[in-house]
Amino acid sequence: MEEIRKVGIVGSGIIGASWALVFARAGLDVRIWCRTEESGAAAKASVAASIASLAGTGLEGDTDTLGRISVHYGLCEALFNVDYVQESISENLQLKTAMLKQVEAIVPANAIIGSSTSGLMPSQLASDCLHPENVLVVHPLTPPHLIPITEICGSPETSVETIDRVCGFLRQLGQHPVVLQKEIPGFALNRILGALLNECFALVRDGVIGPWDIDPLLTEGFGLRWAMIGPLAAMDLNAPGGVAEYLTRYGAIFDLVARSRGGTSALNEEVVAKLAGAASKLEGDRASRIRHRDRAIAELRRGRSDILQELGGALPNEG
Repeated sequence: MEEIRKVGIVGSGIIGASWALVFARAGLDVRIWCRTEESGAAAKASVAASIASLAGTGLEGDTDTLGRISVHYGLCEALFNVDYVQESISENLQLKTAMLKQVEAIVPANAIIGSSTSGLMPSQLASDCLHPENVLVVHPLTPPHLIPITEICGSPETSVETIDRVCGFLRQLGQHPVVLQKEIPGFALNRILGALLNECFALVRDGVIGPWDIDPLLTEGFGLRWAMIGPLAAMDLNAPGGVAEYLTRYGAIFDLVARSRGGTSALNEEVVAKLAGAASKLEGDRASRIRHRDRAIAELRRGRSDILQELGGALPNEG
């Protein structure tokens, strides 16, 4: 599998600049295409500001990180002989398909083109490309230089080799790729976020909870747990018999919530079996996992308290 050493970035806004830092701090040569000198200066300033804010965290890279990033105002110049392109322009299908077609005409035939789109299907994006096997969605949470999770979604024409190569590349960068098995609107991250936020919106609309009581439900609740242990692993620990017993006890709640919103729960015996089977592969016995969870959350709370005190309460928690 060929190594990726030279990266081109198309789109120099918040996401593009954040990607630039991800690539540059890993030692890669990063070339950003910008339309104007003003946007080029803004992109470099954004990366520099991020590096300064991360000083001492280990996420700022080395002293040469910023120097590995160059800004170019010609697309051909920016993408000359690159191995990988991260496209992060406006979320507009017509603009993106036209741009990907231009990009493909410039880069080497085996270069991979990843799009940061939040919801456009890879089959749509690659519809005008001659080599759709090299095109896929590489969708991060913003900002990727801080949050490692990255969705990988190919079209039916994206090659397995391309997906494997991108996943390996991202892991080398310190990102955590998750591959979607098929295309779906909103991918996985935004569907999960959408479900959560839609319920928050409904609770506020219906007068169940005030707007500024929403955030503490996560920052003082689920967020603390999910930062250390995800929903599947948490379910496994929240009932003596693991996931299967938890869903037997509480699964009706999810059906009730879904029906109250005019929908139906996706939970059925097949899904329960899949979840329980996955949980059975978790490492360690139940008692040790509970100890590790408790210690991790306690340490997170202590560390967060210290950080908030250091920042002078700069992060909002309530209205």
